[in-house]
Amino acid sequence: MFSHDAGWFGPQKPGGGTFRGFTDIENFLIPALKENGFTQEELDLILIQNPAQAFQVKLRLSKN
Repeated sequence: MFSHDAGWFGPQKPGGGTFRGFTDIENFLIPALKENGFTQEELDLILIQNPAQAFQVKLRLSKN
């Protein structure tokens, strides 16, 4: 799954460095994937369907 972590922070730089917004996935990753042949169905799978499934709460039934 993809994340918008705040990996921009550089403690050695004044003020922590130059802030990068939380739009790199939309502004850079998705267009690059499309340019390299990813279909909308594949994008939906990795950006919507897989994360939705990963965060589902499932009931585990006991075999007792």
